[in-house]
Amino acid sequence: MARYDCLIVDDEEALSQSTCEYFNLFGIKTAWVWDKKDVLIFYQRTRLI
Repeated sequence: MARYDCLIVDDEEALSQSTCEYFNLFGIKTAWVWDKKDVLIFYQRTRLI
């Protein structure tokens, strides 16, 4: 099961991905999703709900 420290929910893909990369540089495991529908899918895939 994947573990994340941070989940970014935003429709600005380029900004969100660069923020994820920045956080990951400091050991903060970060993922990005597009909208609330994708949040639910993300949580189901990572078995957090």
